[in-house]
Amino acid sequence: MTAIIDAITEAILRPLDPLTARLRARAAAALAARLAASADVPPALRPDLFELAGLRRAPERRALVTEHALKDIVARTCLCIHVLRREHALLQSREAELVAAALAAKDPSTQQAVLAAAIRRHARGFRQRQADLRALGRWLDHDALRERLAAEQALLEEQVELAVRLVGAAPAEVAYDERAEVFPCLISQLTWLPRFTLRLACLEALSALLDRLAEAGQAHELDLDLDLRLATAARGRAGDSAEHPWVQAAALALLDRVSLDAPEGSRFAIPQLHLRAGARREHRGYAPTAEALELAEARLISPRGGPRDFLVRALVVEFLARRATRGRDPIRCVDILFNAVDDASEHVRICLCAAAVAVRPVDPRGVALLTILAGDGSARVRAAAVRGLLRGPIDAPLLAPLLADEASPLVLRLACAEIVKMSAGTWHADPGNFLRLSAALVTIATRDDHPPVVHEAAAAALQAIDSALDPARRAWTDVFAEALSRTPPGHAVRVSLRRPDLPPPGDAAWLGRILAALTREDWGIDAHVRKDSILLCRGDRWGARLWRAWHELRHPGPNKRQGFSHVRGRILRGDLRAHSGRLHEVVATEVPGERVHSEREGGWGRHLPLVDDLLGLPVLRPRVVRVVSSQGTTELRWRRPLLQRIAAHLRLTVRYAQLAELRRQALDALEPAARAAYARVLREQYGVELYFVPHPAPCASLARTAPAQLLQLFGAGEPRGEPVYTSVDIPVTQSVSLAAEVARAVSSPQPAAASAMTGLGALLVFAPPELPDLAQPVLGDIFTLSGSSQTALAYFLAALAAMLFIGTYLRTRSIARDRAAIPLVIGGWGTRGKSGTERLKAGLFHGLGYRVFAKTTGCEAMFIHAQPRGQAMEIYTFRPYGKATIWEQRTLLNLAAKTGSDVFLWECMALNPAYVEILQHHWMRDDAATITNCYPDHEDIQGPAGMDVAEVIARFVPTTARTVTSEINFLPVLRQAAGQRGSDLDAVDEFAGDLLPADLLALIPYDEHPRNVALVARLAEHLGLDRTLAIATMAEHVVPDLGVLKRYGPARVAGRTLEFINGCSANERAGFLSNWRRTGCDRLDLDKEPDRYVVTVVNNREDRVARSQVFARLLVEDVAADRHVLIGTNTQGLVGYLREALDGFLAAQEVVTGDDLSDGPAGLARAHQRLTRLLARVRPVAAEALPGQLVIYGHGAGRSLAGVRDEIARRCAPYLGDDPRASINLDEVLTVVRNELNPWLVGLVESADVLEDSDPPECVRLASPQEVADHFLRQLARTAVCVRLRARVEAAFEAGAAGMPLGLVHAAVRDAYRHLFMDLVEVVVDPLTTGDQVILRCALTVPPGVRAILMGTQNIKGTGLDFVYRWTALDLAQQNLLALASHEPEVRRQALQRLAQPPDPGLVDAGLVAAQLEQRIPYDGEAELQSFAAARARALHQTRLADLSAGPARGGRHDKFLGWLESCVEFIDGARRYYIARQVMRDLVTLRISHARAAAVMRELDSRAKGGWLIRGLRHRNGSP
Repeated sequence: MTAIIDAITEAILRPLDPLTARLRARAAAALAARLAASADVPPALRPDLFELAGLRRAPERRALVTEHALKDIVARTCLCIHVLRREHALLQSREAELVAAALAAKDPSTQQAVLAAAIRRHARGFRQRQADLRALGRWLDHDALRERLAAEQALLEEQVELAVRLVGAAPAEVAYDERAEVFPCLISQLTWLPRFTLRLACLEALSALLDRLAEAGQAHELDLDLDLRLATAARGRAGDSAEHPWVQAAALALLDRVSLDAPEGSRFAIPQLHLRAGARREHRGYAPTAEALELAEARLISPRGGPRDFLVRALVVEFLARRATRGRDPIRCVDILFNAVDDASEHVRICLCAAAVAVRPVDPRGVALLTILAGDGSARVRAAAVRGLLRGPIDAPLLAPLLADEASPLVLRLACAEIVKMSAGTWHADPGNFLRLSAALVTIATRDDHPPVVHEAAAAALQAIDSALDPARRAWTDVFAEALSRTPPGHAVRVSLRRPDLPPPGDAAWLGRILAALTREDWGIDAHVRKDSILLCRGDRWGARLWRAWHELRHPGPNKRQGFSHVRGRILRGDLRAHSGRLHEVVATEVPGERVHSEREGGWGRHLPLVDDLLGLPVLRPRVVRVVSSQGTTELRWRRPLLQRIAAHLRLTVRYAQLAELRRQALDALEPAARAAYARVLREQYGVELYFVPHPAPCASLARTAPAQLLQLFGAGEPRGEPVYTSVDIPVTQSVSLAAEVARAVSSPQPAAASAMTGLGALLVFAPPELPDLAQPVLGDIFTLSGSSQTALAYFLAALAAMLFIGTYLRTRSIARDRAAIPLVIGGWGTRGKSGTERLKAGLFHGLGYRVFAKTTGCEAMFIHAQPRGQAMEIYTFRPYGKATIWEQRTLLNLAAKTGSDVFLWECMALNPAYVEILQHHWMRDDAATITNCYPDHEDIQGPAGMDVAEVIARFVPTTARTVTSEINFLPVLRQAAGQRGSDLDAVDEFAGDLLPADLLALIPYDEHPRNVALVARLAEHLGLDRTLAIATMAEHVVPDLGVLKRYGPARVAGRTLEFINGCSANERAGFLSNWRRTGCDRLDLDKEPDRYVVTVVNNREDRVARSQVFARLLVEDVAADRHVLIGTNTQGLVGYLREALDGFLAAQEVVTGDDLSDGPAGLARAHQRLTRLLARVRPVAAEALPGQLVIYGHGAGRSLAGVRDEIARRCAPYLGDDPRASINLDEVLTVVRNELNPWLVGLVESADVLEDSDPPECVRLASPQEVADHFLRQLARTAVCVRLRARVEAAFEAGAAGMPLGLVHAAVRDAYRHLFMDLVEVVVDPLTTGDQVILRCALTVPPGVRAILMGTQNIKGTGLDFVYRWTALDLAQQNLLALASHEPEVRRQALQRLAQPPDPGLVDAGLVAAQLEQRIPYDGEAELQSFAAARARALHQTRLADLSAGPARGGRHDKFLGWLESCVEFIDGARRYYIARQVMRDLVTLRISHARAAAVMRELDSRAKGGWLIRGLRHRNGSP
């Protein structure tokens, strides 16, 4: 039967897409075996007959077998579908019987008996029955048996799906002949198939059959009843709002294909059917095609609501576009598309942009659609419309006014990027349309209200247009690009400038513009121009540098990467330098002088020379050096004699780090003087002159200029004139010699070939023949006490080596077998977002119905296992020694293979480059891989610089496989690694995440980073999946990590309304700032929202000193918050780092300068602006807003103070005067206001009117009047200090520099700011503080009545873990309370049961549940259960309230003795845990434990591994909590 099965399997897999064919091979083999049993193959062709004769491979025999095996395959497949459905129904009945019996059992013994009876009745064989019965004593329960039945049902469903697709691939002749069986069979599945993928397969099969029948002229020859059944089935699916969106769209497409019209003269024409069809049309005028259009129009005009209805509308837009492009009533289709212009969904309008682009060739109104959408209120929609309009020079006049009026950086940058791409086409053939577009780009590139990133994009677009219009530049660009493509980074290539086949090149500036365009997204170029050639050095050249050695000697540290050079630096020697527009670090590392991203610039500012450029200036024979960027050319030259140049060069070497930091500060600065500080220091102290010359515009009629923000960096108000040199010749001294081998190649290790022994017999080849004779004496020598001879020792070592070799060989072969057993393996790595990306992938494949095994780390080491019909579950990964090793990859790979996983997803947890090589290139050999980003991290292992980290991450690129990455900055490094390994690298577009619609991202149950979503969506596209379907599927089935960015709450605690944003997984600066901005914390304004406060909750770790220092600088320099709550371990150390960071930050702050004093009112205005920006970091309340703040605070105490605003203002006025002599010490001011106003304020709050109950209900208690008074007086004192600081600044201007030295002003401001900032810091010293206590502590740090956002960060372990668990418990309680509003009684009953038995209740969620249930009016039959749940919640709440005052349980001598005893016997419990973990995994493979039970057991083992199991066990035995 082998040949028959192979033939049928090939026929099953042939019509499938590559992904389905790859992952459904097992199901295809099972279905083929079923169909082979009914194949009508003559006995003479049976495989066993000619296999014995050795003729199995004969082509003619195989052809005959295939012909007979596939004979009547369609009819047999339809019959097989009915058989599969009956088997599926039988399994469902068994499952229902099992559930009913389990529910009927009242005690565990009865349940055991029911399960044992079921096992004896349905077990397959004696061994399985006995093993199952033994497993009853462990974890086998009815949930495990249900999962076993579900797995069998899933296999049947997979076979049905394949059978449906096989029928759908039938030829037209066969489909027509078998129409009585084929169409009813497929139609009947639409109401049964349990997964949307199966229903979608049915609809696609029907559509494919109708298309082939239409091509053969037979589509109209179907029976009228069959036509009506098709239309009815399609209408039912398309009109069902509860149906999956893609099923609705496929049904709409099927409805559009059904037609009752029949052409005359068809050879399959049946007159009776024509008569019946005509009668039908005359009777009702029925036309399914028209109905499809009417249904599509109705869906766009009248949305049906629901969270996913916008997906249906977007698919309807795509359907209409496809129909119009095929020439099927395009006018009507475009008319309907105009209804979507004002659709509420951003996703629908973006899809409409794509539809308008598609219909442009058939209907000119597509341009009108795009023009309308280009004025949309959403920047994403406008960007999509502008991209659609950029199709060639003919669109330039239409696009120019749109860009001139555009203000969104996203739209402008995307338009400029599209112009750069389009310029590589045939734009040079029509240069007349570029005048207006170039004029608009020149305006964009110079407008000061645009950010620098837009200026750079517009300048690059102008250079692209210039290249398109200049034939010589276009030709030389191709020559340089081709030469550089053959040159690895670190190498050089010489290009002749005397080419008779090319136009003569321009001057040095002209060549520089070419190089700047080539290096914008690639490696940099250090070029040396001679009279007839140019030497192009691609990439960075490295060598030992004195400045680096000096820096490392001054900054020793134990956290530096071992075995790596820490004295190397970049070497620049060329006269023409075009730095890369990429290759910069997102956050600065410890290595100074690296290219670092500037938030203000949107890049690293390649137009401003690096300190390396200055060190590369020739000293002995000075000459001009040009640094070229997209915006212009920066000319560097010495302005001092030789000895002073040598001294300046030495000072540059010694002060390298300070100058590099000064350059970074200049790029980030706002004021012109601060931005020019770097250039000014170079001119005044080092004698280096900097001139910036902007590039000319493509059109001669346009004035050449540069944005003022850029010119400020060079300390010039106007750009310098024309360059000095007008030819290609640049002055070069004969002493400079650059050979072709100017730099040593940066060699990357090639992937080692996986060498494995072919057989164990090879180990015995060199065995000496006398070994058997020597065995006895050798063994005697080894195992005697008298000693061993050298021969015995040699044989012992040889035997030991043989054992190691054999063990290595067996492990390697085991890994290879397990890897080969999994059809699809996809790995993932990166600095940030790798765990979230793996979870998105798991949700995608699980939602599509595949068996998924995903290895991930995140907050804890876990794996996610998902069966097609089950829920994906997180299960802890057992680590025997509590440490991560690469061997757990082998264990989980083996588990995935044994569980029959279709897809294995894994997150690389190796940091050492050698381990990365082993995991990727020796063990896993991924079919595809994803890399999120290459941010600097773990510099002690992968660093020290960002470039070094990127090179390590680039080792993860697989060999000869596809790699998808969302990295931007270090993309050239990944591209180079992919080229070396023969991998196809696909980089996600820079704007892909920004263009994802908000409503599409909102489907994901947490705030996932858009670029991570775009990354997985791009991977799905490569696998042949629809992009939007992939996003919707992963959103529906993703299993969020505990540390995902998600909002929790709100909850009212002590009169404050708290929300928690879980950003605890952001353990570095870039991740935290990304979370801070994405959640809107950077946009909070007390003037606009006076009751919105923000609090950072920093969970510190004593073993992460470097991380503590990073976050100390972050809190001081990057964020503005109302309070900083420090929890975890070594919080006092973190406070020390905060003080150090604060001192460094304040040392650089100068509110008043000498120039300000001399400028009078203008200088005073600048000083006030600086002071305002500085004080905004501590979020002071304006003086006039203080009465409103007290009213808000009173609400937290349940009091109304709205009627006493005037009295409050009058009482506060004396303290808010602008007396420059008043104290600015916060402690002194606070003492005064407390002594004078506290009694009055407490009495005022106590006598105020009482407010009604708040929403949400209070979970702890209301705030007291004293709390209101304390917080208001503190706020009053802070505001008074800020007002007096402004008065002191004004007094300094009145007195002048002589009357009040600037040093005194700076000292006063810095001292006052230091007190204001440290007043915001709240330290929770005890690391054993519970999550409930931390929540209450956070609430008490902010005033009553406010809405506070708590942003968790840095770490999730330790103290922060229970803190996060309290919020997850609240989220679960809120979901259950929301379910009580359901109209389904069963849903409400289950919600009440969950509320009555919460898995991990806390203070806030218990209080919320108790308050809500006590107020809720129960439905009929729910009163008893609701009363029980409310009473239990109230009791839990009282218990948690009592625990607040009890404090963390540290234990006494008894607990310390038990802890010591536990450490003594820990190895025994460790061995027990290891045995239990292995047994759980074995039972998981054999389906003798449910996934939920396995997750619970492994979670308990993980908890025991963390310690305290002996104390907890004894307390549990004694009944203690």
